[in-house]
Amino acid sequence: LMQDDEVILIDVRRPTEWADSGVAVGAHPVTVQDPDFLTKVTEVTGGDTSAELAFICRSGGRSATARDQLIDAGYSSVTSVVGGTLMDGG
Repeated sequence: LMQDDEVILIDVRRPTEWADSGVAVGAHPVTVQDPDFLTKVTEVTGGDTSAELAFICRSGGRSATARDQLIDAGYSSVTSVVGGTLMDGG
């Protein structure tokens, strides 16, 4: 889905994690701990609350938190990548 630009992937891990292992392939780096998290995601989506979003972190916890925040903010098509970056053994 990402290859067809149908889903915007956002890597919500911390900058130290991005430095250690890189940002998930094709993802926008926006840490969920950033106080401006919602504003930065809104910039990535151009304010389109119907944009299809997928959040990824190391194991799935923070991406689920990010998903819930965006749903609460009115986004309608949001998911969390189950298993996170650990899913591929990384």
